[in-house]
Amino acid sequence: RALTDDLGDPVRVGWLITSYLLIGAGAAALAGRLGDIFGRRRLMLAMLAVGFVGSLVSTFSANYPMLLAGRCLQGLTGAILPLCVGLVRENLPPRKVPMGIGLMISGASAGTACGLVIGGMIVDHFSWHGVFFASALFAATAFAAIYLALPRSPRIIIEGRLDWVGGILFVPAIFALLLAITSGPRWGLADWRTGAAAVSGLTLLALWIWTSLRTARPLFDVRLFANSQVFIANAVTALVAMSTLQITLVFSLLLQAPTWTQIGLGATATLAGLAKLPSNIGSLAAGPLSGWMTSRGGGRTTMITGGLLASPQGLCARQRFGGHNENTGYATSLRRAMGSLRVRNSPGESRFALCHR
Repeated sequence: RALTDDLGDPVRVGWLITSYLLIGAGAAALAGRLGDIFGRRRLMLAMLAVGFVGSLVSTFSANYPMLLAGRCLQGLTGAILPLCVGLVRENLPPRKVPMGIGLMISGASAGTACGLVIGGMIVDHFSWHGVFFASALFAATAFAAIYLALPRSPRIIIEGRLDWVGGILFVPAIFALLLAITSGPRWGLADWRTGAAAVSGLTLLALWIWTSLRTARPLFDVRLFANSQVFIANAVTALVAMSTLQITLVFSLLLQAPTWTQIGLGATATLAGLAKLPSNIGSLAAGPLSGWMTSRGGGRTTMITGGLLASPQGLCARQRFGGHNENTGYATSLRRAMGSLRVRNSPGESRFALCHR
């Protein structure tokens, strides 16, 4: 809400989030391959350094383009989670990998819980600039810890040239499609800009797939999706990302949106962080539990169990709070948020378990 008040345009705030997530998705998709080539530890340090710079750029931003540039740089830290999974596999014996990944994701949940509360306090008592400064401090601390404590990662020697251009084509493709989806209603479906963005996105997406299929050593090999385990794991991840993982954003918006919008409660950023705290605390237990279940029953069992635990609670919330005014709508969203805490980490753990079986 603080950013919306300062920028005066919720669409601009939306692009701060979208740009971060879009670049993060591209970085995460390429992180595994680049980690093999350059070493995961080295790549992790590089991503943290870029995130540190991006946080400082956002901290001292004097205008919207500078703030957006900082957020784009921060988006590259989306590579950190898949790199962490690879580092766990590098440094632990195979039988301890599922539990190690579960504990790692629990740590991420703990960081999210603390970050929402601390970030809310900074915004309420100081300025949103302070949130980015805190991010820079955390990035610097993580950089120092990894540099000092983590052993060097092995590197794979790649023969021949990699298709770097084809590997990143999907990023502008998705960007163009998102531009058509988000700006199309404002421009109009018949507007040439909407059509140009949609056609450009689809063309680049088709070119990316075609380039990957005809290249012997693509940076991002779409042929991997022919493997049913890889396809299912990524499909589940995409579905979870479009639903459960959106809860933090939607939850915060519902709480902090002004009451005159008839969908929000006008809460402070601190209160929004505290309200999300129970869900994140529950996730602390979900991480080790998913690791334990995966090590004994496999990733498929973990995903199915997580889905069965979460789905009925969402349906019960809909049945109990199935009204149409702002209060019951908020209550439904709140119950769904709390009901999905058990599944929040299980699909992530299962995704990696499936991909490496």
